[in-house]
Amino acid sequence: MDSSLLLPQASNVAIPATDSLKTVAHRGYSALAPENTLSAFNKAFETGCSFIEGDFWLTKDGKIVAIHDPFTNRVCKDSNLWIEDCTLEQLKQLDVGSWFDESFAGESIPELSEVLEIVPEDKGIFIEIKCDKKIVPALKQYLENSKLRMDQQIIIAFDPEVIREVKKQIPQAKTLWVVWWFLDEETNQPSNSIEQILHVAKSIGTDGIDINKTPWLTQQVVAKIRQQGLELHVFTVDELTDAIRCLALGVDTITTNRPQALRQEVANYLQPPMGTSRVDESLTVYEDGSWEFLPYRPDAF
Repeated sequence: MDSSLLLPQASNVAIPATDSLKTVAHRGYSALAPENTLSAFNKAFETGCSFIEGDFWLTKDGKIVAIHDPFTNRVCKDSNLWIEDCTLEQLKQLDVGSWFDESFAGESIPELSEVLEIVPEDKGIFIEIKCDKKIVPALKQYLENSKLRMDQQIIIAFDPEVIREVKKQIPQAKTLWVVWWFLDEETNQPSNSIEQILHVAKSIGTDGIDINKTPWLTQQVVAKIRQQGLELHVFTVDELTDAIRCLALGVDTITTNRPQALRQEVANYLQPPMGTSRVDESLTVYEDGSWEFLPYRPDAF
């Protein structure tokens, strides 16, 4: 193991370029438009997001649609339908915009093909699969019929069996296994060790891990993930301190509900105008992922 990757002591890190923060818009730009709609997805790209993230279910007639929950009542005022019991035509009749604001009245549930169509050639989409692996044959058709390259269409899922099946049926697809790393209240320890997480990741053939922000995501843990050749993405990051920590740890993307505002906050914080306090300081990161600015020392790099 390359010990230089572990950074067991404080380590000075070059301040990242403003555009190095790659943001994934959670359910589209869901702070400005109703989640998982074309309006939210378009708004994300209009404001400079690198990726959009959407949640997808299989319908009764084998179509794939964007909606977070397995039912409609949270985003449709007068409806309580189960997605898997409905056809695409039935779901298209629903208004999933008015709950957010009346200016979005008439917004419909988009089909996956509609979402793929609006992704620019230099951007991408995280397609989160919310149901089980039976969706994969239909998903394969959508991906192959899309104008996008396979590396722009990133399949993510909490269920490792979904990732395994995607890799089996669509080996060229790029996948991320979504991991919720939480504190076990009985043991007061992390729910899994990083070794256990990596064992599952390698066994299902995923290209990377998309993990929740957690204090256990240290430089040493990141080094172990990278040594397995895996990408590392983090969700859901809405605060400046968490975004800086992710940048310092070198994650590939962060998923956020407020992408434009967060990018601006990071830019303002890391690259202040000349004459302000941090011009002659450098970002110092500690093994536990915490950080601070200290007087600039060229010999520290």
